[in-house]
Amino acid sequence: MTTQRRGVTPVCREEALANALPPDLFPDSVEAPAASHARFDPAALAPALDVAGGAVLRYGLVAILVLFGPFKFTAVEAAGIEPLVRHSPLLSWLYALTSVRGASDVIGVIELLVAALIAARRFSPRAAAAGSIGAVAVFVATLTFLLSTPWIWVMVPGFPLAVPNATGAFLVKDVLLLLGAALWSAGEALRSIHRPKATATPA
Repeated sequence: MTTQRRGVTPVCREEALANALPPDLFPDSVEAPAASHARFDPAALAPALDVAGGAVLRYGLVAILVLFGPFKFTAVEAAGIEPLVRHSPLLSWLYALTSVRGASDVIGVIELLVAALIAARRFSPRAAAAGSIGAVAVFVATLTFLLSTPWIWVMVPGFPLAVPNATGAFLVKDVLLLLGAALWSAGEALRSIHRPKATATPA
């Protein structure tokens, strides 16, 4: 049924009723309720893993330096590193200035100083950066033992290439990892120096 007034377009009563109702009373589609429990996203662990990994790298490096630094003050360690240091073009000059024990003591002091600077990261990123760069220099010098020490590389039956002996394997495996930790620590500390304090995250 339609109604008509003068000057008004005829309108169906049902159409007029539909136009008068709120548009959201009868939605075209009904959304399903959201899941009560959101799915676990492994990527959410990334920030915590970054912080934990950085702490292990930096303070593990500090722990190793603190452990082996004082050992350099003993006669056993001084004698043990003498063949390596004596053949090194970077460190052999120490024996021209002091004794075997004295040279080992100098190396021990350097390692402890570097460890203290790196450990100060939370209080002074500049100190940590300086210590980390010092650690890089220490480990690069140590890696040169692979090239300067004549008895490091040996031939083994059944393998065509020379391989490092027990001492050389220790240098390759451990020092490369420590060098990587020192490089990361230096980069992180340097970034923190130039980062706004509001966003800096001490580690």
